[in-house]
Amino acid sequence: MKRVNVNVKGLLYYHSLIEPRENLSGLLEYSGTVVISKSDTAQVEKIKKAIDDSADIFFGAKKPSKWASPLKDGDELIKRELEKPEEDRNKSKLVVYVNSYVIVPATKAKVKGQPPERKSLFVDSSGTVKYTEEDAKKHFYMGATVVLSTTLAGYSEGANNGVGCYLNNAQFVKHGERIGYSAGDEFSDVSAEGLVETENF
Repeated sequence: MKRVNVNVKGLLYYHSLIEPRENLSGLLEYSGTVVISKSDTAQVEKIKKAIDDSADIFFGAKKPSKWASPLKDGDELIKRELEKPEEDRNKSKLVVYVNSYVIVPATKAKVKGQPPERKSLFVDSSGTVKYTEEDAKKHFYMGATVVLSTTLAGYSEGANNGVGCYLNNAQFVKHGERIGYSAGDEFSDVSAEGLVETENF
């Protein structure tokens, strides 16, 4: 089945690009939360079209009326955060997600306790120099501007229908102000919303 590839550029927020972390299903995954300004209309429309194209390819004439998109409205995510008790809110999200869209490409392991089969390549802003893992840690941090290459593919798991966004490789663009996060951030990240376990790419 044809897959749709799209690059996403934006502010790198919570991520496990270099070392995999356990997700809510108990599987290790590499992932990166990318925050895209709503003012970047050209990129937003490109990503939305790629997601729609992927849904059309997967569902065809049986496309459901409601299906989950991997592109989330940051302002809506802020509203959800504000519904939590104040002590449970992720304070940095309330700032970072303003007037933005959020997407979380991920590569999940297939077996618990094992890392994903595929790990991203990390390259510099020219796209020609490959970083070592140690160099990648200096360039891929919360607050840096990055480009993540991704693959979009539809899924249907029972009542859960949508398009998943799968991580390929990562490119550093430029340095930025580092963003802090609270100890509980990894348990409330948007990567767990609107996605189901499905085939890795």
